[in-house]
Amino acid sequence: MFRKKLYRILEISDKKNDAGVVFDFVLFATIILNISLFGLYTIFSEEDFSLLSIFYLGFYKFSIIVYSIELFLRIWTCVENEKYDSPIIGRIKFVLNPIILIEFIVLATYFIFGPLLNTIFLRSIRLFDLSEYLGDSSNYSSYHLLRNSFLKRKEELIITFFASTITLILCSYLIYFVERNAQPEVFKNILPSLKWVFGILTNTDTTGFSPITSIGNFLRITIIILGTLIIGLPLGILTGGFISEIEDAKKSNELKENALLIIEAFGKEGKILVRNEVKRLNLADDARFRSLDNLSARLCFSNNELFETIRHSNQLRIRACKKAEDDLYQDNFIVEYFPCNEKFGSVIKRNSNVHVVSTQNYSDPGIGHFSRMIADCLGANYYANEYFNSVAISEEKRVLPLS
Repeated sequence: MFRKKLYRILEISDKKNDAGVVFDFVLFATIILNISLFGLYTIFSEEDFSLLSIFYLGFYKFSIIVYSIELFLRIWTCVENEKYDSPIIGRIKFVLNPIILIEFIVLATYFIFGPLLNTIFLRSIRLFDLSEYLGDSSNYSSYHLLRNSFLKRKEELIITFFASTITLILCSYLIYFVERNAQPEVFKNILPSLKWVFGILTNTDTTGFSPITSIGNFLRITIIILGTLIIGLPLGILTGGFISEIEDAKKSNELKENALLIIEAFGKEGKILVRNEVKRLNLADDARFRSLDNLSARLCFSNNELFETIRHSNQLRIRACKKAEDDLYQDNFIVEYFPCNEKFGSVIKRNSNVHVVSTQNYSDPGIGHFSRMIADCLGANYYANEYFNSVAISEEKRVLPLS
């Protein structure tokens, strides 16, 4: 339990966790202060500002101790994450994370070379975590935004890379054939032209020569224009992807907030007599289902907003049902809520020796609802197959939330 709480403080940027917020901002402050002191230390010599030098070296050593303890605790608590749950293999995978490797480099340079080689500025990468406080940490993580923007547009980037490579080769051969007779001492083979074209395309020309023929100068102007396109295209793709990911993160947060509002609507039974009886028996007072029209009226959501929110949430589901047994069509939609936290359905852990397992979902008016009430009365652990109305717990995943 202590390790799990410590993991949430060290690894998860949660605005509701006061200890985690304090830890993050103290960490960010030490990184910013270290970088600032290092910059001032390089500007002022020890003779000019000996007090600054003493404070800088002292704070640097203090920071190294703090960062060493923090890294040790992060390696110890990382097994609380499902990705690293193995005590040995999981911790090895965690250490091989690029961010952790950078922190190892910072500490190793200090212990090997002493304070003369200060690489603490590399920890400024951790400042990207500040963006996670704009919303949900998994949505606003800079690492996830960059990774997703690249992965979702990898086809466009690969096509751009091949087009740029073909352009580089084509222009190199053209300039070689045009200039080899005019400048034989320069264009002895294709390599100088490749280097020159690459420098022109990337605006990093260091060859020190230029075309002297009319066609060569025309090609030079053409290559400069192509260079703008070749550099601009991948940057535009990545920039557009990054902006799109931020917009998706905003939309995801909005849908999560809407889902919470819908879930809150399940918190009370509609009828007062039922509500009082549930309270007297100390039972869970959440409703089994709500009418789609009822939720729309109570929350002022359109049907499109409700459908989009429910599709986004793995704890909400829509079912079509009949208003009466003799109806020919399923013309009424209801919304069901269940506290899903497992692949097959939901689990409520109460640290009890009694376990109640239901093969039906909670909203089922027979076995499902009854078994949940029994678990509440007994204070037992509860397991329900919320995804399927079958006689066996299935490992398959739900395909559509609408059934």
